[in-house]
Amino acid sequence: MKTTVYTKTGCSWCKEMLDYLNKKGVKYEEKNVSENADFMEQLQNISSQDKTPTLNIDGKIVADAGVEDVKDLF
Repeated sequence: MKTTVYTKTGCSWCKEMLDYLNKKGVKYEEKNVSENADFMEQLQNISSQDKTPTLNIDGKIVADAGVEDVKDLF
C-alpha cells in the first residue's frame, strides 16, 4: 500500500494523523506543502483544495482527513 500524506507546518490535525499512522506501523511519504510549492500544487491537483491533512492511499484521495476518516482503511 502506497500512502502519501500532505501536511502543513504547525497543523495539529496533521500531527495527529502522522502519530496515528506511526502507531499503526503504516509506511508513508510526507509532503509538507508549507515548505514546498510543488507539493501544494500536487495537493490542489489531486483534491481541488488546499486543506491538510490530505492522504493519497493507492490513488484514493481522502481530503481534509481526520483519524476517524481513515481508520477503516488501515
